[in-house]
Amino acid sequence: MPAGETLLTRVDSVVNAGTTEPPTDLVLGGEFAAGTLAEWRAAVDKVIARGGKDLTPEQLAERFQLELVTETVDGLVIQPLYTDLGNAPEPGVAGAAPFTRGSTTLAHRRYGWEVRQRVLATADPEAVNVLVLEELERGSTSVLLDLSALASVDVDYLDAALSGVQLDLAPIALTGALDGIAAAGALLALHRRRGVSSTGSGGCLGLDPIGAWAARGGGDIAADLAAATALAEQCIAEAPAVRSFAVDARVVHEAGGGDVEELAYAAAAGLQLARSLVAAGVSIDNAMSQLEFRFAATPDQFLTIAKLRAARRVWQRIAEVSGASSEAQHQQQHAISSSAASSRYDIWVNMLRGTVECFGAGVGGADAVTITPHDELVSAGGSELGRRMSRNTQVVLIEESNLSKVIDMAGGSWYVEQLTDQLAHAAWSLMQEIERAGGVVEAVRANVLQAHIDTTRAKRDTAIAKRKMALTGVTEFPNIAEPVPPAATATAAAAAAATDDETTAGTEFAPLRASRYADRIEQQRARADQLAAGATGRPTVFLAALGPTSVNAARVTFAKNLFEVGGIEGIVGESTTDPAAIRTAYEQSGASLVCICSSDTIYAELAVTVANELASAKPARLYLAGRPKGMDDDLAAAGIDEQIAAGGDVVAVIRTALDAIGAP
Repeated sequence: MPAGETLLTRVDSVVNAGTTEPPTDLVLGGEFAAGTLAEWRAAVDKVIARGGKDLTPEQLAERFQLELVTETVDGLVIQPLYTDLGNAPEPGVAGAAPFTRGSTTLAHRRYGWEVRQRVLATADPEAVNVLVLEELERGSTSVLLDLSALASVDVDYLDAALSGVQLDLAPIALTGALDGIAAAGALLALHRRRGVSSTGSGGCLGLDPIGAWAARGGGDIAADLAAATALAEQCIAEAPAVRSFAVDARVVHEAGGGDVEELAYAAAAGLQLARSLVAAGVSIDNAMSQLEFRFAATPDQFLTIAKLRAARRVWQRIAEVSGASSEAQHQQQHAISSSAASSRYDIWVNMLRGTVECFGAGVGGADAVTITPHDELVSAGGSELGRRMSRNTQVVLIEESNLSKVIDMAGGSWYVEQLTDQLAHAAWSLMQEIERAGGVVEAVRANVLQAHIDTTRAKRDTAIAKRKMALTGVTEFPNIAEPVPPAATATAAAAAAATDDETTAGTEFAPLRASRYADRIEQQRARADQLAAGATGRPTVFLAALGPTSVNAARVTFAKNLFEVGGIEGIVGESTTDPAAIRTAYEQSGASLVCICSSDTIYAELAVTVANELASAKPARLYLAGRPKGMDDDLAAAGIDEQIAAGGDVVAVIRTALDAIGAP
């Protein structure tokens, strides 16, 4: 560029010259040299070295791996930066194999995806009908009727519950039925009773014989499959637009499995159902048309997006090698909020989780999406506000944010494409292992799948307990002052499936029992809540602020947050270095637990003296925040029962503290 000339003056001269052709030598940003990956890595190494000048390349690589590379509970590796597709293939286009970018050419981009909101069925069909009509009048385009609270249903019940619903316009899908065959048969009979056109808009009978069997821990799966297959044949003849089977992979997700196990199970279970249909004389295309796949949408938006994309790719390959036509190779997907990720405490955070789950499901290309109310764990079926907010979350993302107007919004992202590819390959590998075990039924019967789920759940539980995986409102930023949530109410299905936590007595194999990520923490917090409701009041811990505030504040805040995770309220003492004053303040606080909080430098001078002073007051348990080097023996001798620090097991800390104060 000539001296004295800037990019703006050059543009200005071109515009004022009246030319209609852009200058051929104008390169926006061309004055800046393109950065390289090596330069980026060198800059990163300077930061992670933290002033260390003698670190070897191996030490820098170790720090890079530890601090910037993430591994999911499934073992997938997520890098901090992606600069190309890596080994991931070109994703193709929507509506064409392998359907990574969407099942149809324009997917659901004209009217949005199917807003399939859940209604919990009760014994009063008229009350259920009010809720169903309210959902359809206020933004839902279909209904997921949850039958888990009922022992049984028949066609008359469904007729009353769905009074006024045009089944050929507003699809109905079933879930949670204790007797899935009877419930599915009742819905099919209702279509017949009302003379619904065979070219109606869809819906799903919700048949899930494999998932229900796996959750129970046994039963006559051969008979269940035969009955479900016969009903599916009837559905093909009478209502081909309705799908019979719901391949509900959430049974794996809610049992603690990761995305890989969820995808592998979905593929293997779908394949088993297709085999059963084909063995009964159904064509492969018709068999594929009877399957709807249900996946959990989680608060990890990128994994949700990639999971749905990978699921379509995996299923397309299965359908292709099974001989299905190209039109029948796409996967019908229904994404539902993850109940495993929700919490009973600080339920408002569930609203944020639901928004991210909906975003991930929509961007990932789900055909139907269900977002559960933020308060469903404390109000059966969700309150009116909860139902409205969960429904409107979808409506806003579709109608106002226009999220549905873009095909495969995440497509082309180097990160999403590589994550999709990783998931697809890992799921395919596990599916092959399941097939080698004799198929999904034999793999579950032999606890092959459960072994993978157990490994994943253990890794997640450890990450949550050590607060490496944050649960906002539960393990991070707990609201100690919030009202205690009411006791959870078990559904009929949950009650029927419940067994002792420590045994599988009466089952043929380890059942896939549902649990939530926050369960272990919330069980401990419920113990503190029980004390809070009694004569003694909420348990407390005195935080002995040793030294000036500028020195002790960080560990005071850390300890307060940690104990309040378990419902133990922190009482912060005045900052001082006087051991006698600290003991007096502790005794006056009424707390039965005490934790010394300061810096390692102050600890070296005063920790042993203060610990001896506090130990003489005989607290139920004496803690020290941090792990000062070389002081373990001296601190233990002075009466310190436990040192708490980042990376420790918060569940174990809380459990031991509540045991010490006699919590029920």
